[in-house]
Amino acid sequence: MNKGEVNTKFKIFFSTKNISQCVITVLITFITFYATDFMELAPTTVGIVLIVSKIFDGITDLVCGILIDHTHSRLGQARPYELALIGYWGCLVAIFSAPDMSHYASVIYLFVMYTLLNSIFGTMVTCNDAPYLANSLNDTAEAPRVISFAAAISMVFTIVAAVAVPQLISTFATTKEGWRILSCVIAVPMVFVGLLRFLTIKEVRTVTHGKSEQVNLKEDLRLLFGNKYILLIGAMLLISNICSQSLSTNYYCTYILHDIGMASLIALGLLSVVPILILAPVLTKKFGLMRVMTICCFIGAAGFLIKLINPQSIPIVIISSFIGSLGYYPVWFLCNAVIIDTMDYGEWKFGRRAQGTLSCVNGISSKLGTALGAGLLGLMMGMTDYNGLLEIQSSAANNMIIALLSVVPAILCAAMGAFGLFYDLDKQMSEIRSDLNEKR
Repeated sequence: MNKGEVNTKFKIFFSTKNISQCVITVLITFITFYATDFMELAPTTVGIVLIVSKIFDGITDLVCGILIDHTHSRLGQARPYELALIGYWGCLVAIFSAPDMSHYASVIYLFVMYTLLNSIFGTMVTCNDAPYLANSLNDTAEAPRVISFAAAISMVFTIVAAVAVPQLISTFATTKEGWRILSCVIAVPMVFVGLLRFLTIKEVRTVTHGKSEQVNLKEDLRLLFGNKYILLIGAMLLISNICSQSLSTNYYCTYILHDIGMASLIALGLLSVVPILILAPVLTKKFGLMRVMTICCFIGAAGFLIKLINPQSIPIVIISSFIGSLGYYPVWFLCNAVIIDTMDYGEWKFGRRAQGTLSCVNGISSKLGTALGAGLLGLMMGMTDYNGLLEIQSSAANNMIIALLSVVPAILCAAMGAFGLFYDLDKQMSEIRSDLNEKR
């Protein structure tokens, strides 16, 4: 449909994969809960499996980036990797359709499916975004318009999914068969929606590599680790994903509030980020984007601790969740704008704009943080006598569940804020952009 021009149709269709990814991201947060309560695996075992699985994720983002750079197909360079969405959803359905097996067979099954889900298909789904967009535009200066629109769409559907999915699970996924059916019912339309981008948007530019552009892994790594600002952002993204995935929301609603459906109200905490996103341009101009993100981290840390006033009070839990969401969601939504600044900084400092290598930091940090967070949740739950077969847990297990939705995320948000304090690139960007414009 497109000729490289950005119009409303282009922005809508390019956002369709984001919709699919928002829904699957919410479902992935239930893997630990499903594994402990329906596959009957110990929380410690699940945590170890998820963490070990992420060993492969340490290299797959870079490998996928190299593969995309050297792909020259009839469909384009990055566009063919859109098809990985089919495998992405397929692996999630396979996890929620785990057959009855022995303990060791279940552990192996979870490890294999989770590794394929994140390290292989998940990597392909996320790594092709930037080159696909760049190759689909006549003028890459139009990219921010597309990205901002896609971010808004993502937020809307993240809220919808975060509210709807727990309700669907509490109603239909009370058995293993219920989980299998529900995951299939959600996956089929979401695969179709996600592939609308592949079906409607073609690449209009062909990327070729001259001798000076040959892949040099050693040089790429030097540019990556020599850029202190991208490392700071990577650390913040890593911690933000650990925070989001280690939240014991499902356990909290089940055993502390005694209603898994309450997870929907807690998920509405995402709405607290709306004013930040709306005011981001004004706040950035006055204070700098990273400072805004850093302040949000510390506010979020304080918000999570509010829950300790009365852990069983639904109003207090909801208020705590709304304020706590400020601790990590802004980092997710606004990080790409900051990463672009680090690209300008890298070009200014080293004379080369290593966009692909720097962009991989987002994927690596996000996926590693997701697994570490899920693993942390399982490991810390395993430190108690938690038993998913019991309707009422021990005091030790309940205290750990409360801590994982208050003290632990508060510490993580404060750690993100601490990293943000070392980021001073905002103050230099005017001079850097001016120098780059003169050189160009």
